[in-house]
Amino acid sequence: MMNDSKLETEMSEVDNTLGEDLVKEVLQSGVDLRSYSKEVEKSLTDIENASVNDYILQSEAIASLHSEITSSDQILERLEGMLCSFQADLGNICQEILSLQELSVSLNQRLKNKQTIRSNLSQFVDD
Repeated sequence: MMNDSKLETEMSEVDNTLGEDLVKEVLQSGVDLRSYSKEVEKSLTDIENASVNDYILQSEAIASLHSEITSSDQILERLEGMLCSFQADLGNICQEILSLQELSVSLNQRLKNKQTIRSNLSQFVDD
């Protein structure tokens, strides 16, 4: 496998070769390099201006998107707070249920003990 620096070197060589081929082609065609350079520069300027205009045309959409993202973040923060509160409430309810279960077991045992004593006392009184 090729390492990155070797790959970059080979890509640079390919770019240089392509550039040289383009220059050779232009020189062989007899085109005036100054006028060709100006045409390329004008073309690049036109493309740059078109790109800037596209960005300007999209600026309202980008601003709107930013506003929506900010609003969504705020909604999600509030939702997160509500869910954290709900989770804490569920934890408290769970503790209360466990406490009530323990109390229920204790009361049930006391009831059984009282019923056993009552039964024994009833037998004793009846005898």
